[in-house]
Amino acid sequence: MKIKTLFQLLAVPVLLAVFALTLSACQTTPAAPAETTNEASGGDAAAETTLTVWGFVWTADWLDALAPAFEAEHPGVTVKVERFEYDPYQDMVLTTLASGEGVPDVVTLDPMWAGDLIRGGTVQPMEKADSELPVADFVPGGWNLYAWQGTQYGIPLDLDFNLMFYRKDVYGTAMEELGMTEFPTNTDDYLALAKQVTEDTGKPAIILFQGDYYAWYQSFLAPMGGNLINDAGTEYIYNSPEAVDALQLYSDVANTYEVGKLWDGDVDGDPMIALSNNEAMAIMYGSWFATEMASGAPDMAGQWAIAPLPWGKEGREFTAATGGACLSIP
Repeated sequence: MKIKTLFQLLAVPVLLAVFALTLSACQTTPAAPAETTNEASGGDAAAETTLTVWGFVWTADWLDALAPAFEAEHPGVTVKVERFEYDPYQDMVLTTLASGEGVPDVVTLDPMWAGDLIRGGTVQPMEKADSELPVADFVPGGWNLYAWQGTQYGIPLDLDFNLMFYRKDVYGTAMEELGMTEFPTNTDDYLALAKQVTEDTGKPAIILFQGDYYAWYQSFLAPMGGNLINDAGTEYIYNSPEAVDALQLYSDVANTYEVGKLWDGDVDGDPMIALSNNEAMAIMYGSWFATEMASGAPDMAGQWAIAPLPWGKEGREFTAATGGACLSIP
């Protein structure tokens, strides 16, 4: 599967700086003691420090990749990355940090539950983040996701983008039939392509999830320029004109243009099976889905490609990114 991981798209020097700031802060954090031993060598005492970092699934991969460079820049420091599956990890982090027992030096948090930990006082403020990191290199939405009352409590490790995963052979054939040279970047062109795919295959051009906030909010509302709350964070605005247009398009793709299949996991089962059985030709999902496809449908390696979501007008400035995991200090 020729899909770039999001890690390949990130600036590694920036992440190394993030790691340095986070881990150096741990060394002076009473709540997160590091394991230290002294060994005599030629009469000099050499301190060896082990810093424990918790990560879940793909974030642990990135931490493993970053650790050797950090260790090379900080002799005597060993980074121990502990890996967990996502679902049990959430419960474990909430329980462990709340109890204060057995906490790691650095913890990876998901934005969906980081807020409770920040407000609950279980992670340290990073008061030097604004002065010691290149804040302008971060996407503001991701950076601000971990700030509260003017203080930073987490440093973004990645960004979650909703992407179009599509069968490049099927879509490629339809694009040739329509004279397209690249994947569409606006609503009208994509609908034309999806109609051609549906006619060619007799199958839905795309899966549309039901009962999942990615289906409307991150798949349609975000790229079309809408939001759930105003910029000040004081008012819900999900009835805005942009939101109404996004919801209407979400419905029309399935019911009016008849190129999408509404998918209910409880009724329809695992969408991976439909994709593997050629029952659907594309799906909108978070960037992490590349890993799931590689493990869930290994026999389809090389058949899939990715593209930014096409919804909205040509040349729009909006994306389908709503933040991602962060590094915090218990």
